[in-house]
Parts: sequence; structure tokens; C-alpha cells
Amino acid sequence: MQTGGGSTNTGTFKFNVEKKPLFKIGTQPKPIKFGGGLPIPQQPAKPVMFGGDREKEDMEKARQLSTMSIAQVLQKFPNKDFSFRPQSKSFRKGDNLNAVPFLKISKGTEAGVVAKAPVPVEFPVPGVCKPVDYCEDLATLSKIKNGFIWPASITYPKCGGCCLPHQESVAVTKKQRKVHIVVISFVDSSSTLAEHTYDEHESCECVCKVKKEQCNKVTQEYDPNNCRCNCKPDAKEKVKCGPNQQWSDIHCGCVCKFPDTQCGSYRTFDNQTCKCVYKTHGSS
Repeated sequence: MQTGGGSTNTGTFKFNVEKKPLFKIGTQPKPIKFGGGLPIPQQPAKPVMFGGDREKEDMEKARQLSTMSIAQVLQKFPNKDFSFRPQSKSFRKGDNLNAVPFLKISKGTEAGVVAKAPVPVEFPVPGVCKPVDYCEDLATLSKIKNGFIWPASITYPKCGGCCLPHQESVAVTKKQRKVHIVVISFVDSSSTLAEHTYDEHESCECVCKVKKEQCNKVTQEYDPNNCRCNCKPDAKEKVKCGPNQQWSDIHCGCVCKFPDTQCGSYRTFDNQTCKCVYKTHGSS
């Protein structure tokens, strides 16, 4: 068997160490082979804040759906087998207060087949961005206050949830509350009072997790509707990659050609310079 350019006639094996770029634009990345001939698995790409047109379209559709009622959804995206008729609801004990009643009606039946009776169904009421009960653990203050804390926890309204994945819930209006908690000393069980403050949220809104200032002004432009940084069409022309780097459309910037380079003892790979550097004191 011939390995890395060696010959079976002499019984010796030689390995050609050849480094190639991790990937080229338009091709799939291939494992890099080093002296031992064993492929080093590629690390998964880090999440990026920009992507293709399909992803942008999906995010826009999700944003539009989040603003629609169930009646609007059923009208815009009709079911091929059933139609739905809204029903009035008189609430009784045990009813789901967060659901809307409808009748599911078959659109058509085959000849000679008795039509099925309408079936009642309930659709959930969409979640809204609003303050919800939040439980704050006060027992974590024990080490700071050097004693047991009473009460162990408190609840108050705080913004959270019911936003799209690329959004977060933040307070629009809030009030600062001030209360006193009891601290029971670890040493002599005597009690003292300590002041504790917290913000009680009154109203909330969904805002983008990715902010405009996080985009690279040279290579990216901000998309407020989809909360993302998109790569500019001429971004590649505005950036000059270093000798150990190459342009990546996926990352909208320069990346190291050989990110899986194995460095020797006391050295580590620097993703900024794309070189092996000596470890600083205290680094792992």
C-alpha cells in the first residue's frame, strides 16, 4: 500500500505535509491532513447574523403571522379539507378562557356518503408581550448579608416571553419598589432589617436582539424588520484579507485559511492573526 508518496519496495513511509485552504467559495470544506495522515474534523461554523434570501423570507413571514388573528390565518391560508366557522362562547366553570371556539366543517363528501356533522374545535389565544409574574430568589443574598433571609423569594410583574426568536421583551414603563427584608444572623440568630429594591414592569414591547450598532459599518447593513446584519453586495471589495486569511461570504469577512492548525506546547492558535502564538500567563 502506498501512503503519502511512500514506496512499498523499501518498506519506508513518507508523508507529504501539504496545507490547503479550509474551503474555497462555492465548494464544500474538506478535512485538513497533517503529518500523521489523520483527518481533523472541521469545527461547526459559528452562528452569523446574516443569511440567504430564503431565511429572510421565512423571518418576514413569521413576523407577519405573529400579528394575525386566527380568523385572518384561516382566511389567508385555507385548509383544503375543512372550513371553519367562529362560534359565540358563554363561559362556564372549567372552560378554557384562553381559547376561541370554532366549528370544523367538511368541505365536501363523496356521492352516497352521509356528510359528517360539524366538529367543535378551539384555537388558543395568541400570546402577547406583557408583564408576567417573576419569582426572585432572595436566598441568594444570604452570603452577602451573612444570615438567613426572610422571605426566601418574592414575586412581581416583569417582562418576558411571547416575542419572536430574534426579539426580546423589554420594559417600556416601570416603577422602582422598595421593601425591607429580615436578615437572621448566622452567628447569634439576631434579626436586622435590610432594604431591597426591584423594578416592577408595567408595560412591555418586543425589540430586536441584534442592534444596529452591532453591524460592521463597512461591510454590513442593518435590517430592522428581520433584526439582522446583512452583508453588503460590495463588501468583499472593501476589505483586504491578510496573508493567512481568505474572504468568507458566510461570515461576511476575512477568516483564517487554516483554523484547525495544531500548535506545539505552550502555544495556541490566534484567530485574529491566524498564527500560533505563545500562551499568556494564566491561559489554559
